[in-house]
Amino acid sequence: MGYISLLNVKRELLNLLRNSDVFSTTTRSVTTYTDNFTATGGAETFTLTKTICRNIRSVKVNSTAINFGKDYTLNYTNNNIVSVSITTLSVSDSVAIEYDYKATSGSKIYPDYPRQDLTISQYPRMGFDYSDYTKDTAGFGNVNVSNIDFIIKILAVTTQDCDEYLDTLNQYIINNQNTLYYLDHIKPIEITPAEPVSIRANNKVFQVSMRVRARNNYEIN
Repeated sequence: MGYISLLNVKRELLNLLRNSDVFSTTTRSVTTYTDNFTATGGAETFTLTKTICRNIRSVKVNSTAINFGKDYTLNYTNNNIVSVSITTLSVSDSVAIEYDYKATSGSKIYPDYPRQDLTISQYPRMGFDYSDYTKDTAGFGNVNVSNIDFIIKILAVTTQDCDEYLDTLNQYIINNQNTLYYLDHIKPIEITPAEPVSIRANNKVFQVSMRVRARNNYEIN
C-alpha cells in the first residue's frame, strides 16, 4: 500500500460505524435501499438514485459480495457518497448496491466528536477522531510502519443506553477487525465508564468512550 490517507481512513471507519447498527436505522432516521444495475462491461461507475447516501452496506455482482478497496471504490460530493466505481465487470453482470440514505442532511454518527450544545431529544450521538498517530521506519527503502489510535465517543440519555451501545459496538468491531482496506486491522483497547455531560437547557446526558488501535499499517513507496 502507498501513503496512508487519514481522509480515506476516516471515511472507511465512518462507513463501518454506520453499518454497525449500534444506532438503529430508525434512530438514525435513514432508510435502507438497494439500487440494481446491469453492467456493460469493463470498469464502470454507478450513480446512486437516492441522494444523501450515508453509508454503503454492500455491493454485489451476480449476487456475490465484492470487497471495498480491492473491487470497488466510493465517490463523494460534499462528504456524501454519490456513486460506486467497480474495477472489473462483464457484459450483463447484475450489480446490486445496498445503502442507507436520508431525505435531509445530518446524521447521528460523525467523523468528529459529538456536539454538546444540542437538546436532549437530539441524542444519542456518536463521533470519533484519531488521538495518536505514530510512525517508524520498517526495513530497507522508503518503508514506514504506523500505529493509529482512534477514540469513539457515544453520548446517550441514560447510562444503560451507553452500556448497550458499547456492548454492540465492541462486538461489531471485534467481528469486523480484519475487514478494512486502508487499515490492517483494528481492536478495542480501552473503554472509559459513563460520565455526565451538561447540554442545553440545563439538561445532561452521559458520555462513554472506546479507544481502538490500528497496528502495523505499512506504507511502501
